Amino acid sequence: MLADNPYVKQAYKALDSAYKANGGAAGGRFKGHTGGKYTAPAGYKSVHDRYFQTLNYYMEQYGYYDVFLMDAKNGDTVFTVTKEPDFGQRAKDIDSGLRDAWRIAVEEGRVGISDTRAYEPSAGAPAQFIAAPIKEGGRTIGVVALQISIDAINTIMGERSGLGGTGETYLIGQDLLMRSDSYLDPEHHTVVASFADPKKGQVDTEAARAVLAGNTEEKVIIDYNGNPVLSVYTPVDIGGTTWGLLAEIDVAEAFSPKDEDGTYFFAKYVDMYGYYDLFLINPDGYVFFTAAEESDYQTNMVNGKFSRSGLGVLVREVLETEEFAFADFEPYAPSNDEPAAFIAQPVVNDGKVEIIVALQLSLEGVNKIMQERTGMGETGETYLVGEDKLMRSDSFLDPENHSVIASFANPNLGSVDTEASRQALAGETAEDIIIDYNGNPVLSAYTPITIFDDTTWALLAEIDQAEVMAPIRSMTMLILIIGVVMAIGVAVLALVFAGGLAKQVGGETAAEVTEITLKEEIA
Repeated sequence: MLADNPYVKQAYKALDSAYKANGGAAGGRFKGHTGGKYTAPAGYKSVHDRYFQTLNYYMEQYGYYDVFLMDAKNGDTVFTVTKEPDFGQRAKDIDSGLRDAWRIAVEEGRVGISDTRAYEPSAGAPAQFIAAPIKEGGRTIGVVALQISIDAINTIMGERSGLGGTGETYLIGQDLLMRSDSYLDPEHHTVVASFADPKKGQVDTEAARAVLAGNTEEKVIIDYNGNPVLSVYTPVDIGGTTWGLLAEIDVAEAFSPKDEDGTYFFAKYVDMYGYYDLFLINPDGYVFFTAAEESDYQTNMVNGKFSRSGLGVLVREVLETEEFAFADFEPYAPSNDEPAAFIAQPVVNDGKVEIIVALQLSLEGVNKIMQERTGMGETGETYLVGEDKLMRSDSFLDPENHSVIASFANPNLGSVDTEASRQALAGETAEDIIIDYNGNPVLSAYTPITIFDDTTWALLAEIDQAEVMAPIRSMTMLILIIGVVMAIGVAVLALVFAGGLAKQVGGETAAEVTEITLKEEIA
């Protein structure tokens, strides 16, 4: 330790003697003018010059802002390297971090560390000090103190490895002000800026309050910029004062990392599997990621403007049941008010929903199955009808009125209310000659299909009676085959989502994402 160094002890005794021999603090002959310039009697200067170079070298070598030698009785500053206005002053009489550290060194005989406070001799800039007693014969004769450089702290905290484009680590004090500079907001959340304007520079977040209360956790919170982030935090003891050490990264980047081309993983997932959109949603309903970034992005599905939409209702259901759920097609404002269906899966950890993953289904996949034309002749088609009598797949024969979009846009023209559709939605499977939605007699084979347990659609295969050339059994076999295809498709869809995608996200819960991307910074 510097205080135990014989050279430092010798320097202190010589400088203290010269300082007091020339009037000391009471004489008013010692003044610091910053930049190493100072006023002092010649008798002091001759002693000063013998030790200055070595102590200055130590300060520069180890990255401190200043080095002080102080007497034990009153805290008289008999030496500083930088010669700011604290040189020659009596620290005992000045409320400052330097006095706090000096008192611990003198009164408790140990190393004392102050909290960061505004320090008038350094133009009011925030400053932190560490002080140690200089002892001789078991008695404290003086104190050596160091003013810690903010740059040195920032060098450590500014390490960017593993933090991506939006991650940062930073320190805060009990006053919620910065103890290291922010990477994301260098205007208001540097140490200097936060002390200069606490209203703009403080960090009053859920994570900040929790860490200063002594908690070590990781969770999704709203950061000081108003953005949702994955926050990992732990308290650190600084000389008896608790600071908060926080590592945070934007939730979108944490849960959906980008590849080398800057494309989000889940955006590629949507394209690969043919979905319309994918959503990552906080437990409070906030949509922090969407692949399509329509107007639902960064809105709240629990209490925001789209909370009454199919997705909003679905999110609240999933939060309540903590289970996979499905929302049937209905107009969805963010997607040009076109019909949209959703599936959602919660990621649950320790009995709490940490995140909801939702998918907006694409009509293209459904239509690809339903518009298979093999064996359908010129007038045959297969289609799906929902419990509201509206289309769930596009009609081959009437794309103008009986597509999914058209039927929801104009139910009067686009609904299907036939004997076959009513029987199928009532749970019946049969084939019969009926009048179709165009008013034509058709051979209709129909059956109900269950979508994710609690939703029933009608699956119908129809062909004009006049065109029927094959036995009814052929039509029945066709609908059975399509039914099997649809059932398999639905089952695969549920399996891919509930077991695959949710596992992808579930395997990266807040705790695990943290361990991979952020905790290495704390360590």
